[in-house]
Amino acid sequence: MITPQVKASGNVNGVERLTLYLKGRNKRCEMTIKEAAIVSAYTGILIGEFGEFHKYAEKVMGRSIMTHEFAVKITWNELHAATRDDFLGIRIEKEKQDERT
Repeated sequence: MITPQVKASGNVNGVERLTLYLKGRNKRCEMTIKEAAIVSAYTGILIGEFGEFHKYAEKVMGRSIMTHEFAVKITWNELHAATRDDFLGIRIEKEKQDERT
């Protein structure tokens, strides 16, 4: 099983970014904090900070969500449906080549 390590970077071009480092691999994936919240909400796998995910979940559901509600399958089903368009709308970009090569 691969466990990602998450590092939050500073403000890069006005956008907070997360970099996920896969242990034992020389691969990384950068995404915004909002994108991480979207992926977390849609897949049910938390990446990034729980607080950011929780705020996003409440926003898309249009109501407050108590922490214990995340243990209920119906909450995840509703959240999955509510975040589908945002998840499918994530733009995938090619990685920039290292300028040294």
